[in-house]
Amino acid sequence: MKKYSTEMYVIGLALLLAFAITTLNTPTVFPQETVLFSKAVRGPLPISDPESEFWTTLPSIQFPVAGQNITTPMLLGVPIKQLTVNSANNGTWIAFRIEWSDATRNVNTSRTEAFRDAVAIMFPILNETKPPFLGMGEAGKPVNVWHWKGDWQQDIDTGFQDLEHAYPNVQVDYYPFANTTQPNTIPPLTNFSVNFVAGWAANNPLSNPFKVTPVEDLIAEGFGSLTHQTHQDVIGKGVWKDGRWRVSFARPLSTSDGSDVQLRPGQTRFVAFAVWNGENSEVDGRKSISNWHTLQVESVFPEEGILVSRSLWQVAGVGGAFVLSVAILLAVAHDWRRKTRAKQ
Repeated sequence: MKKYSTEMYVIGLALLLAFAITTLNTPTVFPQETVLFSKAVRGPLPISDPESEFWTTLPSIQFPVAGQNITTPMLLGVPIKQLTVNSANNGTWIAFRIEWSDATRNVNTSRTEAFRDAVAIMFPILNETKPPFLGMGEAGKPVNVWHWKGDWQQDIDTGFQDLEHAYPNVQVDYYPFANTTQPNTIPPLTNFSVNFVAGWAANNPLSNPFKVTPVEDLIAEGFGSLTHQTHQDVIGKGVWKDGRWRVSFARPLSTSDGSDVQLRPGQTRFVAFAVWNGENSEVDGRKSISNWHTLQVESVFPEEGILVSRSLWQVAGVGGAFVLSVAILLAVAHDWRRKTRAKQ
C-alpha cells in the first residue's frame, strides 16, 4: 500500500506541474518551438514602425529557413538561415515583424543585374486540418501571400526609382513631356502621363510610380500562378540598420476580399515564410523558405480581460488534468491519515 500511495503522490505532482506549465505558457524546449503566438493587446499597433520598442515586449520565435529546392529555379547555398518573427493583434488588426541579418541593402532593380531584398508571409486561405502544398499552394487550395519588396520600400521612402537613379548620366533622344532643349532629360513624375507608360496603363503594379504600400497582396494555387490581387489590404514598412532588416506587416484580421486569408481571435492557422537576398541574385523561386508552422491568434474577452491562447479542448484537457491530480493527492492524504490512525 505504501508503494501504491507513493506512486499516486508522484503522479499527482507531475500532473500539477504539467498544469502549471501549461497555464503559465512556460516553454520547456525553446529550439523546437514552432508555434507563433499573435499576442493579444489593447490599443493601437505600431503597424508602420518595425523599430518600435513595442516589438521587444513580445515573445519571438526563430524560424529556420533553407534553400528552395522543390522546383526550378532552385537555390542551394543560402546566406540567410533563420528569421526572427513576432506578432500581435488588438482584435481588429494583426501585425507581424520579421527580422534577419543581411550585410548588404539591396533596394534597386533598375539594372538587369540588380536584385532586391524581400520577405514574405504565406497563409492557406482555407482553414483545414492539413496545409496545402508548401510550393505556393495547389489547385483548389489557394494561399494568400504578403510580399514585402525592398525596391518598393525605396520608392515610397525616396521617390520612384527610374533609369536616372541607376544611370545618373542617362540621356534620351525623345521623351514625352521632356525638356525642349537637347539633350533631353527624363521629366519629373508629376509630368508623366499613363498613356506613355504601357505597363502602368496595363495596371502592372511594378510600373506604377505612385506606390502606397511596400507590401503586395497576392494569391496563388501552385507554381507559376502567383497573381496580384485587385484589392490590396496589407500595409507595412522595412528598415535596414546595422546589417539587419526589420520589416513589419499589418492587415485587418478580416476583410471583404475572398482572395484573402480571414483571421479571427482565438483561431489557429498555418503560416510559412520566405526571404530573398538581393546580393545573392535571389529572385522568384531562388529564395529561402521555411516549413509550415502554426499561428495562434490570441483573443481578449472584453468583459473579463482574460487572454485566451488555447482552444476549448485544450482548456478542458488542462482542467481535467488538474481535477484528477487534486483527486489523487486527496486520496493519498486520506490513505496516509488512515494508516496513521491505525498505527496509533
